[in-house]
Formats: sequence, C-alpha cells, structure tokens
Amino acid sequence: TSVRQAERQLDNPIAIRVLKALFLLKWVREFKATPRNIAILLIDKPDVDIAAHEKAVREALNYLEAQSYLQRNGEFYEFLTDLEKDIEVEIKNMEIEESQLTKLLADVIFSDVLRDAKIRYEGNLQDYTYARRLDDQLVGKDADVSLNVITPDHPNHDNLNALIAQNTGKAELLCVLPDDQRLIDEARLFLKTRKYIEQNTGAGIDETRRAILSERGQQNSKRRTDLQIRCGELLSKAPLYLNASRLESVGEGDARNRFAKAAQELIRFSYPSLKMLKKTFDETTLSKTLLDPSDLLEGIDNTLSEAEQEILTYVSRNQNNGERVSVEEIVRQFGKRPYGWYSMAVLTFVGLLFRR
Repeated sequence: TSVRQAERQLDNPIAIRVLKALFLLKWVREFKATPRNIAILLIDKPDVDIAAHEKAVREALNYLEAQSYLQRNGEFYEFLTDLEKDIEVEIKNMEIEESQLTKLLADVIFSDVLRDAKIRYEGNLQDYTYARRLDDQLVGKDADVSLNVITPDHPNHDNLNALIAQNTGKAELLCVLPDDQRLIDEARLFLKTRKYIEQNTGAGIDETRRAILSERGQQNSKRRTDLQIRCGELLSKAPLYLNASRLESVGEGDARNRFAKAAQELIRFSYPSLKMLKKTFDETTLSKTLLDPSDLLEGIDNTLSEAEQEILTYVSRNQNNGERVSVEEIVRQFGKRPYGWYSMAVLTFVGLLFRR
C-alpha cells in the first residue's frame, strides 16, 4: 500500500526504487541499509556516475524520511509499514518545549562529553567554578567565568563576526559548533519519541502497537548514545574564542582535553591579579603564619607585598565608610574577578597583616 501510494504521490523515480528496495529488505537483518550500501544495491548499469548516483540516493532517502515513508536510525534507514508510518507521523507531530531541547543538549555536552564541573587551573592547582551556557542561555548556576556553546540552532550561528563581537571583553570561552542541523533534528526527535512512548504505553494497546513502541524505545536509547558521540565529534573540532580571538594553540582532538587546555587561557584572562600570588598556600602556610612563635618579620623587608596591600586597602576603605569587614567577606571579595584568589591564599595574607 505504501509503495502504491508513493507511486501515485511522488514524482521521483529514484525515490520509488529506494522505497521498493527497502521494502524487500525490511526483515533481512544482514543487510545494513546505509546510504552507500543502498546506492551500491541500486546500480543497474556499468557506466553509472557513482558520485552523482550516491548523491541522488541520499537526497531520495532524506525526501522519503521527511514524508514518513522511511525511518532513520543513525546511519541506517528502514521501510515503515502502514502502522509504523502512522506512529512515525504521530511522533513527528508531537510538540515539545524549546527549554527541553536546551536541557537535553546541555546534559549531553556538559555532563556526558565534557563532564568536568570545575576548571583545574595548573598555575595553582585550584578548582574554579564556571557557568554553563548554551546558545547564550544560562544552564544552572552563574559564575565569574563561563563556557558558551553555540549550536546550529542559534540565530547568529552563521554570523560568526557577530558572535565574536559579543565575546569581546567577556570572561567567557566561546565554542561554535560546526553547522550540523542533523544534531538538532535528532535531539528533537529523541524528545518527541520519548514523550510519545510515555503517553501511549498502557494496558489498553494491542500487541502489535506495543511491539512497535518497544522497538522505538530501544532505537531512541541508541539515538541518545549517538547524540553523545556526535557532540563529542563536533566539540573535538569546534573553533574556540576568548576575548574575540581564536585560540589557535588548542588545535583539534579530544573534547575534554581541548576544553581543559583552553580553560587555562580563560582563567589567566579572567583573573589578571592571580599573578600577585608568588607562591602556593595551604594549611601549613596559614598555620605557620598565625602560630609561629618567632618574629616572622625579623630580618626581612618590611614592605607590604602587592597582595597584602590590596587586602589592607579594601579593609581600610570599608572601615572609613563605617562598615565592619569579616574574614568571610574578605575571602569572598578576593575570590571574585579580577583576583580569583583561593581561600588559603587570602587567609594567609590576612594572617600576615594581623601579625604585622
């Protein structure tokens, strides 16, 4: 019925041939119905232009999928029976919120692929929290520094100059994913399929429909895995920008390693006052500063360090304004931009000022 309907409605001879071939091969599991395999199967003369033929087959497959004659699972295509076609049309007609799409892609990119919730800065081996943004939208909690991933769904994705201009001066690492609309389409289809299965699985459905929905559920699980793989591939080669300049030194490669490397530049740019910390500080340093019975200042230059002077100025300014300053407030103030000082460093400087 589907083939006859297609013959009446579609003015595309190669699409009809593709549809008939996939109908015949629907239950032949040994045949992997990739675009290339289908194209090879349909070669009917020795002098065919292979490149043009493969292109025509791919276009026919995309057309048949859009018309719900076929279903695509990753790189494989499958003929749809009448009931499967009805279900496929119903799935595509499901409505989802854009916020669901944002959350899904954010989960895949930040949680599944990048995974690191904080940036480990190699200069002081401290962890820095970063904000996650997808297409300029904040996902989760805000922070001084951020990673902004631009997907093909962003209205300015094709206007790189506009994106770079907006990045100027920001403590933000900008990542522009390559143009891959299939990623967005597959993400939407995953959400629509999941919603459809949730709404149509119950005691009242017949066994045939139940079997189809079960198969769709298994295919959707694989689609979720494929989304993670695809995002990893895109992130491995997406250009990265900081303060409107492309980070050429990062190169291409594993997504997590690229981000970790680029994040070093992000921390250095965002916290320029980090260079005031001339050494590392820990519990031992703090304890010695506060509890060492000897005179810490004996035999040394009595001039305040640049970092000590910054803290003293902050406390003095607040005191002159009639405000009392707690240690907690000092730690919080100097943990922010442009300082980025970790708590042990700030506490040690406060201890040194106290001893002086």
